[in-house]
Amino acid sequence: SGSSANLTSSFNNYSYVIPGQYLTGSFKIRFYIAGFGAGKYCDIDNIKITPSYGAADGLDFSLSANGGTDWSSNIQAFRGNIGSSFSTFTYSLPAQYIASSSFKLRFYLVGMGSSQQYANIDNIKIIVRTPDTSITFSINDVQVYLDAEGDAQAGAQPLTAFSGSIIVNESWGGYSYACTRDVSRLVKTYPIVPGETHHTGNAKYTVGDVQANTGEHVSYAGWSLIIIYGSPATAGHYLYLYDVFSFNPQYTNLDFDYDGQPGGDITGFLFPEPIRNKYGDIVESVAAKLTVFVGEGDAWLYGSVPNTDCLRITGQQSANSKYLSNDLSPYYNVWNSISYPGTSEAGVDIDSFEILWIDNILTPNDTRVHLDLYSGQDAWNLIYFILSVRSETVTRGTEHYIIGN
Repeated sequence: SGSSANLTSSFNNYSYVIPGQYLTGSFKIRFYIAGFGAGKYCDIDNIKITPSYGAADGLDFSLSANGGTDWSSNIQAFRGNIGSSFSTFTYSLPAQYIASSSFKLRFYLVGMGSSQQYANIDNIKIIVRTPDTSITFSINDVQVYLDAEGDAQAGAQPLTAFSGSIIVNESWGGYSYACTRDVSRLVKTYPIVPGETHHTGNAKYTVGDVQANTGEHVSYAGWSLIIIYGSPATAGHYLYLYDVFSFNPQYTNLDFDYDGQPGGDITGFLFPEPIRNKYGDIVESVAAKLTVFVGEGDAWLYGSVPNTDCLRITGQQSANSKYLSNDLSPYYNVWNSISYPGTSEAGVDIDSFEILWIDNILTPNDTRVHLDLYSGQDAWNLIYFILSVRSETVTRGTEHYIIGN
């Protein structure tokens, strides 16, 4: 078959899509000057044969935290024909890859089956943004800190975090961070009360000098202090703390354990048998408590489940499920900037929820539960979970607890 073009004294560009049957190793092309008389000619130069890219062609990449033994699901870089110009893309590495010394990155050409289809990949940069790890910490309005040996001291010195994580929120044009520090020695030492026989930890705690820009509608700043206590009048409990800092960008069931599936699992605990009377009846109503710290929840953004801010727990053996709520945070708007029990602070949700025995969600010998953290229009950060279950010991002191990662 042939094609033609009307020419003038100026150069003209002409393009033609070569049918697939001609894209072979023996391909040839020839030209005819049609209808030209004496003194007429045609200059032909700058002939290029370039591949054709479809909408499904493109570039993907995946990540490994263990040197290539396991890889994440493919992540799309781009699709279609981007031409001869460079196209740039960015991606925020999840925390488990940043912390790994065996991090690897690999690329896939997707759907490029034709001759000479290719992608140039260069100028790869991994940029680490460090969070603000220094704060002032006061107990009963007295500034305190930990010295180089980790001993409790009073004075105008900053308290520095042991660890910090940062998330670049590309869809919102900013970033967020979270830091942690064990302040047990400070809480056990201050305030100094002469003659006391038992230090309760009941005090006024103040955190200052947290660097954050709260001038945007999706910004917030907050903190929490976890105090573990016990007495002969209370039942022994195991407390499992899970640091799972991650970002929900809206309309997502947050994959906080990064297994490629919606939601995530809390694992590593052992659920006990219920307390029964001599007749075999369960004599306690609460099977476990779940405390969740979420940042940047908005009270006015909610809807109907599951297309809203809601938290659902599903059992391991019974597979029963329940949308969790408390007296101040309804199941259809749990991240509403109201903490329970606690205070109301814009952008901070530290909520505790009860899982009852009659819910039949947690059963004896369970080691896992599944959580679905849906979001509708609201976007927020997940900071941590605390799962509290009663230990085999019924009444004891503070020695009966465990904190796990």
